Amino acid sequence: MRVVTADEAAKMVESSDTVVIGGSGGGHAVPEALIAAIERRFLAEGLPRQITSLHPVGLGDRGERGVSRFAHEGMLKRIVCGTLVDSPRVEEMALANQVEAYTLPQGVISQLMREMAAGRPGLITHVGLHTFIDPRHGGGRQSECATGDLVELVTVGGREWLFYK
Repeated sequence: MRVVTADEAAKMVESSDTVVIGGSGGGHAVPEALIAAIERRFLAEGLPRQITSLHPVGLGDRGERGVSRFAHEGMLKRIVCGTLVDSPRVEEMALANQVEAYTLPQGVISQLMREMAAGRPGLITHVGLHTFIDPRHGGGRQSECATGDLVELVTVGGREWLFYK
């Protein structure tokens, strides 16, 4: 295993990549140095562009830290997270329809990350049925430009479930 700096790691992120970020909101175990390095690179080079940010919880200080650092025109294409409240700059982008924004249940995103790491197609659960997560009620979309279907209603064994892709 080779240890790299945050700036070296930021250079590994390519345009259109998905950046999966851990942490537990409010700055706890959040890789702030890496997030800041990705922002620095974008401001200096204009890269990476059109990234997707995926994280289970809100990441930020309700100011400039966390994923608010990704709130630059052209940098962020999509955000999928448990909440936008901790990153007001991204929240503003979602309201202005400048980024595809989705909020999904924190536990579902955590389990979905496990499924992704295992190479499985997604997660089937009842969590989110009959709420704004249910595709019949918006599919977790938080901006008009968020037109992708990240959640699908399926029937297994005669029962309705949500399939998170």
